[in-house]
Amino acid sequence: MPEKCNIDAITGAALMAKFPDGLSPEEEEQAISHFTKYLFYHRLKNNRRRYLCTNCGFSWEAEPDGYKHNDLGSCCNCHQAVTYKAVGRLGGGTGYRYPSLHEEHNMVFLRAADDGALLISAGRAVADYEPGQFSGWPCFEDEPISPIPTFDFWERRRYYLRPGQLASWKRDFGIYKGPWGVPIRSESSWESCKTAGEPNQPGSYMYPQPDSGRYFVIGWENLPGTELRYSAVDQYFNPCDDLFRGVVSYLARYTKRPQMEMLVKLGHTDVIDRMLAHDDLSGRRVNWKAKTPHGFFRLGKADYRAFANAHASLESLDTYRNSGVGLPLKEFYDLGAARYSAANLQSMKVIGDRYHVPLPKLLRYCKGQATMWLDYVSMGRKLGLDFSRPDVLMPKDLRARHDNAMEQVEYQSNMDAIKKYRRGRYRMLKKRYEMEAAGYLIRVPAHGGEIRAEGKALCHCVGGYAKRHMEGATTILFLRAADDPDTPLCTIEMEQDGETIRQIHGYCNDRYLERPEKLYAAFLDIWLPWVAAGSRRDLQGRPILPSEQPTEKMNKEAV
Repeated sequence: MPEKCNIDAITGAALMAKFPDGLSPEEEEQAISHFTKYLFYHRLKNNRRRYLCTNCGFSWEAEPDGYKHNDLGSCCNCHQAVTYKAVGRLGGGTGYRYPSLHEEHNMVFLRAADDGALLISAGRAVADYEPGQFSGWPCFEDEPISPIPTFDFWERRRYYLRPGQLASWKRDFGIYKGPWGVPIRSESSWESCKTAGEPNQPGSYMYPQPDSGRYFVIGWENLPGTELRYSAVDQYFNPCDDLFRGVVSYLARYTKRPQMEMLVKLGHTDVIDRMLAHDDLSGRRVNWKAKTPHGFFRLGKADYRAFANAHASLESLDTYRNSGVGLPLKEFYDLGAARYSAANLQSMKVIGDRYHVPLPKLLRYCKGQATMWLDYVSMGRKLGLDFSRPDVLMPKDLRARHDNAMEQVEYQSNMDAIKKYRRGRYRMLKKRYEMEAAGYLIRVPAHGGEIRAEGKALCHCVGGYAKRHMEGATTILFLRAADDPDTPLCTIEMEQDGETIRQIHGYCNDRYLERPEKLYAAFLDIWLPWVAAGSRRDLQGRPILPSEQPTEKMNKEAV
């Protein structure tokens, strides 16, 4: 939750007198500078335009420059980015403003009090252009034109901040329409708040907020004149940015947590990120009463040096403490153990102790692949691998061993389905599709693992068809060279147990080669008519080929 206020109501009532009732001319000027700058233009009778810039107030007559209503451009005098607006297209307004030029922004003003406190006023700034501002323009060029909008600041929050002292007040507004639709604002009295947090809610789809609840901060130059000059808020936030969220919360937290300056300057901003984004003070993991960095993180001096030199986060420190691996903190970071979860580190230590392999050796071996290695060990136990052998526990090619173990485990777990497939569907497919001609042959996959291996070897997606093939939802076949039947060459998907090719692809879906239906046409022109004719064989099982003629069966191109 936000930081609790600690100034009583009687003292707070006296402190309210330190706040000015309105904005100073300098503050109002800075506030207006954050609103959209316009370049108004009016079309003259001689096909020329009269321009007026709201940023510099400069007015001139010139030929049309090509920009139209609502286009973005720049003023030729002050070179400020502006939005073009045709006065004739603004309409007559509602009697007090142009609705299309109405603009609202959340703003926060920082001020220095005479007692060294920081005074913060937060609210909503509103700017409008009145139709009367352009009533005589451009008929009389010597008539004074005011490009400054009508400005109003609705102050809703106040904060009083000093080291160890924090107070906050709020008030609400009631808006109702007066004569001619002019909004009239009613203000409630100021009420003290128990906590000091952000002045605006982020907003939502149902309750949108201007600038999504973010705000402009005006008065950064006043911070050095207050007792919060060492808060490092201008280092955590970039004053050159436009919109902010969290500045008020940061300053309110700093009044009771001066360690925030140390955290920012030492680079431990992740602690502050969690505090501002989630109101998370990190609980028992840190000590907000400590005076030193190592005391703040509850570490010894040597361990803190290792933590700081690794530029580590508080989450990595939690991993170290929760894993209980017993490594020195410096070695923990040097071995890259911070990238793993505490559960994975505990599992690695248990496995290492079982097979007499020190944890540092396992960490150096895994090199960021601890999850894969743990998965490999888990599958290896099911397969009965001998992990007492170092070359089995820590193979040179971990990925290849992992994938091989996964295929074996899947093969064993699907043994009943494979046996059923081999007794029925596999025999039928072999009898119908397998043949050799023109230097090539067709092979039927013996199980789903072969289909996945085919997809991996040829870098296409046939591996995802393995289950559907085994269940009979589709038919996958392998086209191989007759003199090298074990090397993947091309994959065919048939219409469900039919005689028409649905798709046929080679390596990378034939991105770099000629289309397979052309490349292997000599074989396909023999094989497809034979399948269409009923896959006839002689007594020795050899294919009986129909009369040789170009096939018409490949009526569906590969996708």
